[in-house]
Amino acid sequence: MIDFFKREPVTISGEADGDWLYIYERNEFKLILSLSTYCENIDIAICYNEKIVYDKSFEHIGEIYRLNIYEVQIVGELQNITLNKFPQISAIIENKETNHNSDTKTSRISILFDEFDFFEFFESDPTVIGTEKDGRLQYFYQTEDFKMIFDLSIYEHKVNISISHNNDIVYSEQFNSVEEIRKVDADTLRMITEDKWIIVRKWSQISVQVEDRLE
Repeated sequence: MIDFFKREPVTISGEADGDWLYIYERNEFKLILSLSTYCENIDIAICYNEKIVYDKSFEHIGEIYRLNIYEVQIVGELQNITLNKFPQISAIIENKETNHNSDTKTSRISILFDEFDFFEFFESDPTVIGTEKDGRLQYFYQTEDFKMIFDLSIYEHKVNISISHNNDIVYSEQFNSVEEIRKVDADTLRMITEDKWIIVRKWSQISVQVEDRLE
């Protein structure tokens, strides 16, 4: 871990508690890994110019190992997470396969606003992937340095969100079992999955906030 982060970790509340903070910095970017050894939890944050563009916690972590000098693999119960620091700092999350036996063509994501609202948020028309009957659309939102791709599969209840900085991916994650997408205001979307709340913002920076959905 020290070889990857290039510095010693910082103890959060004492070595006996097993809580450690690892930090890697390059130019305007900062990668922060908060590791709770005994609770088997981690938190990953990516910052750009001291502003958080991604922050998410993961539970039930079984293994952390270095793939090479640029990549660390984190194996969780539901996801595999790859931390990459070259050519860009990024966190790539892959959801593991689940045993849902639902017919994905019989239902679709509940989008709680009309197409004009979606156009208003992304400020562009979507790109149709496949045919319109497939229900897969890609939306884009771009600033001077950042670009967000919002890949929507209506009938498969999936959304993939990626954020790039100068064409380098800094964040990419697929959300399964998406039940609802709601526009909160002109700059904010909220998604609901089986177990998560996802807030997508484009003010004052592009960001994705993921929280556990409490019953």
